[in-house]
Amino acid sequence: MGSSEKVTYNGVEYQPDRFGTGGTPNAITGDIKGVDEDALFQSEKYGTQTYNVPVTNGNYRVVLHFAELYQTAPNKRLFNASVEGQSVFSNMDLFVLVGAKGAYTPPDINVTVADESLTISLETLADNATLSGFAIYSIDGEFVEPPPPPPPPPPKPIEPGVVSAENEGADCVIPILPAIADLPVIAKLPDPFTKIEGDQITKKEDWRCRRQEILRQAENYIYGFKPPKPDSVTGTITNDKITVNVTHNGKSTSFSAGIKLPSLGTAPYPALVAFGSFGLAVDSAIVDSEGVAIISYDPYAVGAESGGSRSVKKGAFYDIYGSDSTTGLLAAWSWGVSRIIDVIEQANTEGNTTLDPTHTGVTGCSRFGKGAFTVGVLDQRVALTMPLESGTGGVPAWRLLAGEGAQSATSAYGETYWLGDVFSPFTSSVTKLPIDTHEVIGLVAPRGLFIMDNPHIANLGPKAAHTAALAGQEVYKALGAESNITYNSNVASGTHCAIRAEFADQLRQNLRKFMRGQSDATTGGITASSKAQGNLELWREWTTPTLE
Repeated sequence: MGSSEKVTYNGVEYQPDRFGTGGTPNAITGDIKGVDEDALFQSEKYGTQTYNVPVTNGNYRVVLHFAELYQTAPNKRLFNASVEGQSVFSNMDLFVLVGAKGAYTPPDINVTVADESLTISLETLADNATLSGFAIYSIDGEFVEPPPPPPPPPPKPIEPGVVSAENEGADCVIPILPAIADLPVIAKLPDPFTKIEGDQITKKEDWRCRRQEILRQAENYIYGFKPPKPDSVTGTITNDKITVNVTHNGKSTSFSAGIKLPSLGTAPYPALVAFGSFGLAVDSAIVDSEGVAIISYDPYAVGAESGGSRSVKKGAFYDIYGSDSTTGLLAAWSWGVSRIIDVIEQANTEGNTTLDPTHTGVTGCSRFGKGAFTVGVLDQRVALTMPLESGTGGVPAWRLLAGEGAQSATSAYGETYWLGDVFSPFTSSVTKLPIDTHEVIGLVAPRGLFIMDNPHIANLGPKAAHTAALAGQEVYKALGAESNITYNSNVASGTHCAIRAEFADQLRQNLRKFMRGQSDATTGGITASSKAQGNLELWREWTTPTLE
């Protein structure tokens, strides 16, 4: 079943979801038509999915439960269901059958299992298949409880790496990170200034290694590991295209991105990496007028989405590090942008000064806002990071999501593999995360950060984002760089990923300061709509130190 908790229906206890692959969990509140007990039908897993339940060979009676939790018109959702290859129904349209918020339980189906696994399959034809739960009754077989997985190996110290402009603290010695089972519950936002071993930093120079601690925690518990620069990165830059070629450990791959040079200014041009197919997340006319080039980056060439499935990962990153890599898409996409910057750096040393490697920015909206944010977090060469409406997995604090009806951690983890496989245990216990996104914001400091948000869509978590920005601003303050972080959600329109006039002046000032090096440009400030304001003091028990 789609729920992460036990529920009872008609006297039968349904266990939390397991044995399934594919599908994304979802849940609603409110009455379900056609049943007296709503709980089972208020949750679902949607999408093409398969369950393989371990049983002895024998005969079984299977009961499936469905509900139409989303569609409000016919022919929007169509799907097939089968058990052990035997069709339960085909071309099912739940809305036609039971209407919106209606429950449906088809007649029981009897099957024979001969391979020690009872298989339930749901195939999407239009929109998404859906399943609320199932029950298996023995006729003459038995359920087989699989053995528990072996305990994970004991944690190992993180070996110091090689310092680079991409990661200036790579040589810091990091304590052994606790196993997930050993992490304590931290109800409020963790203290960004207290080191893993308990001491608080006192000097600005201490931030370099404290930053590395947070970075390694972010990789270890949220994103998965972003590898450093591969053995070989080469490429070419023309006036309209950049090509990246990577070789590492005997494996090779390549990808490319488009370039649009500005109509004003002279080379070498600062370059803004723009994520994906939603179009530029900020006003391209302003970018052009400030003499900034635009690199059109297709993140799917580096890491392709595949719904909730984590079994096969594709794209340039996974060509090198394997389709079974536990690194999620956000870190993989970040790796791709880092390799673009490598090529820009190399081109400059070889005399091609079309683009300026010291003034690179990144932007994107929605899932690509998550990606843009993560790029700035994981590569210290990025001068300006500008996420727009990044939602869960981006700027909003994990601990605050439930308070405003934002997309849950479980939903974000299941929608596609943005987050590393390591995040799975935290989907139902984000308070065990030793860090939160305010500290991830701190990883960008003291570089430029302009967060744009939308207060009209609660699913994006704008209150959680505002609170994270306020807490992340404290890191900027401690480093003497408060004017380098800007946050604005004070916008009139609720349209997702819109180009907004309210951001225009702040965009121009941030481009001037961080992309063109004009130190007198005016940036900074946290401005939130009255519709979605957070309160930092409710969520912290730490104070900001004065760092020497």
